[in-house]
Amino acid sequence: MADPAGELGICSICGARGVEMTNRPVNMGSAGKPLEVDPGFEYEHCVVCGEDLVPASEIDGLLRKSIALERERSGLLSSAEIRGVRLDLGLTQVGLAGLLGVGSKMVTRWETGTVVQSRMADHFIRLLAGHPELAAQASASVAREGRGPYGKRG
Repeated sequence: MADPAGELGICSICGARGVEMTNRPVNMGSAGKPLEVDPGFEYEHCVVCGEDLVPASEIDGLLRKSIALERERSGLLSSAEIRGVRLDLGLTQVGLAGLLGVGSKMVTRWETGTVVQSRMADHFIRLLAGHPELAAQASASVAREGRGPYGKRG
């Protein structure tokens, strides 16, 4: 840990004396797309190996912020927008999942901000929002077949 008196602390990753406290943006990008997220808290950073040592208690909040920024950057619906569309359509998470052919836990993850929806799922959700009659037709079709997205075909 870094010493409040200004002396650099020992890094638990590389073992060098190079850990300092910082609140600079954290690089959370993926697939070659840099994405800097303002953490909103102080964390340890090793100036020798470059590792950011973020407290475990802050990881979920940082992940949600990065996902919200990724959605914004990609022009995708936010968690609140997905939930709003689902509620406007009168669907449960299981119901929306059935229409989209994904697991209900996936819809939960989109709505809680822990997973970014695919562009295809985003397009389908927007289509359902613009044409709610499609949701009713599709729901009736799935109910008639008596199966969900992973049920056995007859």
